[in-house]
Amino acid sequence: MSQTQPLPRKIRLAIIRIDALGDLLVTLPIQRAFDAFNKVNPQTIVIETHWVVNTGFKTLVNLGLGATTTSTEVPQGSRFKKIIFFFHLFRSWHFDAILFVYAPWWIPILSAFLAPFTVKFGRKSQWWSFLILTHSLRQKRSLAEKHEWEYNWELALFTLKNICHNTFSRADFASTINPSWPLPIRPPTRNGLLPSLGLSPKKYIVVHPGMRGSAQNLDPHQYRELIQKLLTWSYPIVITGTSHDYRWLAPIKNIHHPKLVWLIDALNLQELAYLLSQATVVIAPSTGVCHLAASCGTPVIAIYPNLVLSQSPTRWRPLGPHVTLLPIPKPSESSWLEFYSTVNTIVERHCS
Repeated sequence: MSQTQPLPRKIRLAIIRIDALGDLLVTLPIQRAFDAFNKVNPQTIVIETHWVVNTGFKTLVNLGLGATTTSTEVPQGSRFKKIIFFFHLFRSWHFDAILFVYAPWWIPILSAFLAPFTVKFGRKSQWWSFLILTHSLRQKRSLAEKHEWEYNWELALFTLKNICHNTFSRADFASTINPSWPLPIRPPTRNGLLPSLGLSPKKYIVVHPGMRGSAQNLDPHQYRELIQKLLTWSYPIVITGTSHDYRWLAPIKNIHHPKLVWLIDALNLQELAYLLSQATVVIAPSTGVCHLAASCGTPVIAIYPNLVLSQSPTRWRPLGPHVTLLPIPKPSESSWLEFYSTVNTIVERHCS
């Protein structure tokens, strides 16, 4: 009589990343570490991940990791409303472990009271990390020696090592990542979207001037001049953004041209991803749209500061097969002319 194979032990792991679009995009690839572990060690331990993300980003989790990956969105509104959300999350899901990739300080503090016996992982940096985290990893991210997703990958492997102990081996993960393009995004086709905007696939240029202010950017009037120069091409120029980008959008609002398409607060995340995936070129600063376009495989001209270490493209550059990094031009006419000449050369290469 054959002996019954024992069932693997399941570990429920919450991965919390309460941050912006680009930050989540460079974090999602760590799911591959847990998937690879489950594939290599199916008879011992199975790690079931559950992502906790900001409102609206469950779509991104599904686009990047597939609909089978479970995720929950933190509701918008007051902190009290969010505390109620996490109260139910920590009490009802009964997580065995929590990985705090990034979260406001009060969320780990709350977890200490609501899930006191849950093992907690994260970076050793903020004051609460010394008090709350069961296992913490010291990372000097401010030195920008690696890409942000590589720091996140190290944090995932650190978590695996401490969860699984003897069943973990770094060698199991050597072939699970592609440093040049770690997370391809393939948005579903939106058949009626482009025709409704008067656009054709691969025959328009997207310019996304705005950002949250986490890095340096072109001057708004430089975007105005850039767009006016791009309008000399035969392709339509699509301007994307939200009402929060008013500082960069205001100076170009009065440009009237039949080839200029305004899409401000006009698209949901899935529609935006599809629009970016079908563009000829996307031009954007260090922002989530830049990361999303690169992940879709679209040629991207990424405008990045080259003097501020914390904003360095070494750490924050978009990852994709067709990315060109352009430093913000110095405040001189010759520097600006050189900048536009480079943009023009790249656009010509992809439009011809």
